[in-house]
Order: sequence, then structure tokens, then C-alpha cells
Amino acid sequence: MAVATPFIMRPAYTAQRAFLASPKNLAAMEKVAADAHLSDGALFRVQSGRGTPEEIHQLTQALIDAQPPGKIRTPLDVRELMFDHAIGLDCAGYVQQAYLRAKGRTASQAGFDSITYENLSGLAQRGYTRITALADVRPGISSY
Repeated sequence: MAVATPFIMRPAYTAQRAFLASPKNLAAMEKVAADAHLSDGALFRVQSGRGTPEEIHQLTQALIDAQPPGKIRTPLDVRELMFDHAIGLDCAGYVQQAYLRAKGRTASQAGFDSITYENLSGLAQRGYTRITALADVRPGISSY
């Protein structure tokens, strides 16, 4: 079944913050991520709202596989499972993934910093142009 990735906010919602604050839950998620052949970095990206579609899919599938038989039956069940385990994309993660897919680049190829150090200063030196008026926005292909 196809299920859309949920939107998440950082800091997380109250239930997600409680889930992420529990050492027991974190250890269980690390095990599920390891079973899905995901690194600690990938788990961090997914739970920070910046995972790739592949990372989100792998972690979600591993969580589904870890559930008792018959517990996950509908797309809503999957979305609730993802929400409860703080899996999703935030605004910046969505835009970043869309940009990378459209350009066929990795985050490092695009010059993106680590998600723990997103620095938006110096964008002009990296080839980005500030557009101050909505009327100046034009469709087309940029140099990036």
C-alpha cells in the first residue's frame, strides 16, 4: 500500500517529544534501524524531518515488520505508526528533497551543510540570488 509521508514539526509534538526522550524507545528505534540496515545518521535524519524517501521507507517498513501480525492493516495505521515514532518530513526537509530530486544531486553535491548546522549565510557566494519582490519570480531553470 502507498502511504504519503506525514509532515512533522521540530520541536516535535508533545507525544513525539515524550517518545524521543525515552532511552528505551530510542534503543528500540536504533534496533529497528539496524534491522533495516540504516545507520545512526540515517535514523537521525529521518527523525529530524530530513530523511531521504528511501530512508523513510526502509525505517517505516522495518517498523511495520516489527508489529504484531494484523496490527497494521490500513494506510491510516501506517501514518499513525509513523507519527508515533516521529517519522516524517518538515518543511525544509520536503523542499530539500524536492530540490535534490529535481537536480539529480546529493546533499553534499549541492553544498548543503549537515542538518545539525544549516547555515544560510553566504548564499550569494554559492550562486544563489535573493529575490525581494514576488513579481520578479520567474519559472525556468536556474544554474543550480
